[in-house]
Amino acid sequence: SMLVTAGIEVDQVRRGVDLDNEPQFEGRVLALQLQGFWVVALYMPHRDDFHEHIRDQLRAWMERRPDPVIVAGDMNAIIAPDLRNGIRVHTTGLYREAPSDYFSSDWDTKKALFTEKRRAAWAQWMDECGLRDVDQEFWHTSYFRIAFALRG
Repeated sequence: SMLVTAGIEVDQVRRGVDLDNEPQFEGRVLALQLQGFWVVALYMPHRDDFHEHIRDQLRAWMERRPDPVIVAGDMNAIIAPDLRNGIRVHTTGLYREAPSDYFSSDWDTKKALFTEKRRAAWAQWMDECGLRDVDQEFWHTSYFRIAFALRG
């Protein structure tokens, strides 16, 4: 859901985006049109094929909007210039915790959201869409247990 302060006028609510003006319901996208701009709340699943499909939909939809678009949400990707510096891992010594070198090491079973391929795809998409990350230090802090991070 998206919450707005009482009194803010919402011109339009869209539940999903589309390709070529063909509506495609996508429960992971909620867009609000406010005066002069759009805000898109986005949840990206972990699977790469879903990422590509939703990015393609959102790019096509944004290209047809005359107003600026703000995109926020859970991208399930490291949005940073590089993986090594794109995330901090806080190790606490708890059982089944992701090791502190998880993001800077190669793991055969590393989940897609932690790969250079996904990071690079997001960087390219953001550049093509004219979007930038407002977090100037590029630090995205998360806590992952190793059972999640190492799932295939």
